[in-house]
Amino acid sequence: MDLAQELLAAVTGLAEEEELVRAAAVSGSLTDPAAIKDRFSDCDAVFFVRDLEEARRRDYPSRLAPQFGGMLIMQKPDEMDGGASPWFTYLMQFDRGRIDLRLLPVERAAWYYGTEPGLTAVVDKDGLLDGLTPVGREVFTLNRPDRTAYENCCNEFWWTTLYVAKGLARRQLDYAVWHLEHCVRPELIKMLGYDRGYPDYTVSLGVGNKYLPALLSPEERRRWPELYALGSPTDCARALRLAMEWFLRISCSAGEKLGIFTPDYGPAVAARCEAILAEMGV
Repeated sequence: MDLAQELLAAVTGLAEEEELVRAAAVSGSLTDPAAIKDRFSDCDAVFFVRDLEEARRRDYPSRLAPQFGGMLIMQKPDEMDGGASPWFTYLMQFDRGRIDLRLLPVERAAWYYGTEPGLTAVVDKDGLLDGLTPVGREVFTLNRPDRTAYENCCNEFWWTTLYVAKGLARRQLDYAVWHLEHCVRPELIKMLGYDRGYPDYTVSLGVGNKYLPALLSPEERRRWPELYALGSPTDCARALRLAMEWFLRISCSAGEKLGIFTPDYGPAVAARCEAILAEMGV
């Protein structure tokens, strides 16, 4: 039995033993055929319970931890945000393996099935989940942009490149890096999706863009890490140049495929940024 199967067996066994737990289901990498299965894979599970507060008092983490070498660290995000969520979640990193366990009142089962991609029942004592269909993984697939979305992506990308250049000119590396990471690169990734997802947009970037490399050419994959090497002004300038070079090419390609005119200010903004970088000698 591999680790993923052990984690699943532990969750399933606990759900079957606990009278308060009326149904249990799993999602995430356990139900995603495209997910990488290795020692870092976790088990995303939900218990639908009769009494949420009583279920919390049962301390399920302490019953799971010994099976996997003990608890390394645990987080309870719903306590950290003030307890406003309709559920309670334990994020448990054991010495060997990880389980994310969410407790949810049975009354919320139908609602949750409509929000969690790939949810698959493993225990159902009362037929609580009969007839419920989980939302598909299309929530992670790319969306075909309309003209407004495409033009907004172009505008945000080019507008924020100037912030990166300004930060470098002022020797404010943190400022420049922040705008590259939070504005410039995300818009480049969005445009890549617009271009490479055409025409049916059924491909998925996955959580955290983990499937993005599949959309890149071999040369793009080779150079992609340069967009993340931001430890010095020279590195940041190199990343900005690469992002601008790619965006000019990819936005034109996407625009042609979609039949949308590409805004003409991109080359002028790129030239302005390049002039600023040249003045700085980076």
